[in-house]
Amino acid sequence: MSRREIEISEPQCLRHYDEGFKDGEISMSDDGWVSIEDQAPEEKVPLLYFFECTGVSAGYYYGIEEDYCPETGHLFGGDGGWLTGDVTHWQYYPESPTGYGLCET
Repeated sequence: MSRREIEISEPQCLRHYDEGFKDGEISMSDDGWVSIEDQAPEEKVPLLYFFECTGVSAGYYYGIEEDYCPETGHLFGGDGGWLTGDVTHWQYYPESPTGYGLCET
């Protein structure tokens, strides 16, 4: 998908596109999930990740755990615990709706 196509159909995704999701670099499915085999996410950026046995979890990506398995030891973690080498897909959170942000106190 080109930047222009994303700008028209999914403007909330432009930030991610501009940060590196360019034509042909990764295989993102129509539902927004990216296979960990295609590309790893940025480290320590909030995201959702999927493991078949537990479903979808919220947390962060921490890179490769070299001692576990340097080829497949992708480390994800969140409030529910840690997964090393088990996550199959991930995606960043969508942007907040236009015109809304965090409440200021």
